[in-house]
Amino acid sequence: MSTAYKGKPAEVRALNTFIRLMRGSESMSQHMKKCTATYGLTSSQFAILEALHHLRPPSQADLGRKISRSQADISTILDNLERKTFIDRNRGVVDRRTVTVTLSDTGKKLIKQSFPDHLNKLVRAFKVLKAWEQEELGRICKKLGQSLSDRN
Repeated sequence: MSTAYKGKPAEVRALNTFIRLMRGSESMSQHMKKCTATYGLTSSQFAILEALHHLRPPSQADLGRKISRSQADISTILDNLERKTFIDRNRGVVDRRTVTVTLSDTGKKLIKQSFPDHLNKLVRAFKVLKAWEQEELGRICKKLGQSLSDRN
């Protein structure tokens, strides 16, 4: 569905693109929320476990940047993951302000069991796009995201 707005061509094009981007993103988000809920996790909690599984132990601030969440959001998400015993947080010895986050044994087990299923659902969701379309979509999203980050 396109916009009913009758403005300049650049305005209509930008608005239509935005609407399609947001609808597609929301549809994908809802689809993947159902997936992560089967593991007893929110999408953000799963994103943290997945990042910890594939990256060196990052700081709490690094995790926030990695999954595009504010420091306050990350603290809440990590509190909940720690309560569920999926992660451990350790204060830095040299700089006590730095908090390193690692997967606990329980967290490692959960992500190792759930990640293949999660990835399979992503592959199936994107199967509607040809390989080159997936690559192009990724390139365009990255370009848009970087251009907006550069403005801040």
